[in-house]
Amino acid sequence: MFSKQYIREDRSAEEATRARVSVIAHEESYVVFVVRHGESVDNASGDRYSGITDSPLTERGLRQAEDVGRALQKEGIDRIYTSPMKRAVMFARVIQSKTGGMLIIDRRLRELDYGDWEGLTHQEVFERWPKLYTAYKQDPIKNRPPNSEDPREAAERILSLWSDILRSMSHENFHRVVLVTHNSIAKILLCSILGEPLSRYRERRIDNASITKIAIDKFGKAHIEYENKTDHLSEKT
Repeated sequence: MFSKQYIREDRSAEEATRARVSVIAHEESYVVFVVRHGESVDNASGDRYSGITDSPLTERGLRQAEDVGRALQKEGIDRIYTSPMKRAVMFARVIQSKTGGMLIIDRRLRELDYGDWEGLTHQEVFERWPKLYTAYKQDPIKNRPPNSEDPREAAERILSLWSDILRSMSHENFHRVVLVTHNSIAKILLCSILGEPLSRYRERRIDNASITKIAIDKFGKAHIEYENKTDHLSEKT
């Protein structure tokens, strides 16, 4: 069933139940493909923290977008939701050229703001904040970068979009969508919908241009059919 996080707390129990049912009323399962954008300039220059830094795709990243588009070409994609970041929009437009479907830019899919760590490599962060970086790797909720976005707030915005998408699928009669997003946001989404501790989101692996397929059954339960799939990529890392 849906987490209580999907329903506003100011609704009565009866209203909340009606809202859940309205989302999952259709008998056919829904499918969401969560796709991380391809290689960006920042990815290629030392695996930098590139949350709100608007780094474009490399040529390799564009080729990866072509690969993802071909992999999803026969899936009957109805809509593609994308982060507004340049690297994500570029990636989503290439996918759309292969799959069709409506393209929707939604700010809730943007990457975390890493605050003072923006633009720095992992090694540079370790050198400047050795104790915090070590603690961050153990628990990124309690030990987040200075002046960064709280992952719990990021979880709220991505779950808000998730709920909106499922409701739209039911009311507008479409069933297969793609979310083009970022490393941390994809991980936070997966932990949130599966009910896993958010403090463990960094333990997941979401590679550039990977595809994660999520099926939602008629009871509203999400099932991951595969995660971080990369065998569609013509260039292996």
